[in-house]
Amino acid sequence: MVNAMSDASIAAMPPYPNVNINSINLHDDELDNDVQLQIYTNTTSNEKQPVILYLHGGGFVMGAAHHAQANLSRWCDELGVTIASVEYRLAPEHPFPAALNDCFAALKWLSKDTGDQNIDTQRIAIVGDSAGGGLAAGLSLYARDHSDIPISFQLLMWPMLDPTNTKPVDSSESNKILWNQANNKFAWDAYLKTDVSDDMRKYAIPFLYDDLSRLPPTFIGVGDQDLFFEENQDYATRLKECGVHVDFKCYSGGFHGFAVANPAAGISKQFNKDLLSALKFGLFE
Repeated sequence: MVNAMSDASIAAMPPYPNVNINSINLHDDELDNDVQLQIYTNTTSNEKQPVILYLHGGGFVMGAAHHAQANLSRWCDELGVTIASVEYRLAPEHPFPAALNDCFAALKWLSKDTGDQNIDTQRIAIVGDSAGGGLAAGLSLYARDHSDIPISFQLLMWPMLDPTNTKPVDSSESNKILWNQANNKFAWDAYLKTDVSDDMRKYAIPFLYDDLSRLPPTFIGVGDQDLFFEENQDYATRLKECGVHVDFKCYSGGFHGFAVANPAAGISKQFNKDLLSALKFGLFE
């Protein structure tokens, strides 16, 4: 289903002659991992471009770097930015912290741009949807605690943040569209199936991390029919209480991934407009 939705969105996207897409492979000696990135470059400018590190969704167990190609091509074209989409390792074959390590390796590589990618390393946004949104939140925390990499902005699209949202499916939850509590329990169990230290576990579960201070300005967008609505709203509130600038937007009637499943809907168009406005704010203002 995820592949079919992605294929349909890519087939329907208009041409973007000013966007160049290529893949690179990098190796991080410190983490001892190999990571593939899909790089989107706007070819209309020779000046250093702000960069978006994009983390795809899929419940930590599915999805691929190219699945958001339609949106990422549009962002690259309209914003004049470079985008790196991470092909991070998936659970259950590669449980936490494999995905976080892959994303951190990509972030480190972007922050040390050698000039080949023409990146402005002082303007980096971390963006993710669903599980990728949870990874983005965890990566922002990890980068804050373990590096001096400046993160300008984080954008979380219906992020997957809280493994305790896995109670048995009841009549009110069984018809959640695209993602319900049974899906959620399976995904979190796969992602967290190995024991890790408490110090690392907090980066797997941003919702349970006490210290949310000193994080970049944040946009969170979610539909009010999404399984993640309450945890997203609570996370936005806690970020604000820790002094973080937060723009939280709720989309009435929106289910999980509504803008991907039905991009022609009015709320989907508004959501995508809001994403562009948020990225402009985070990277250019």
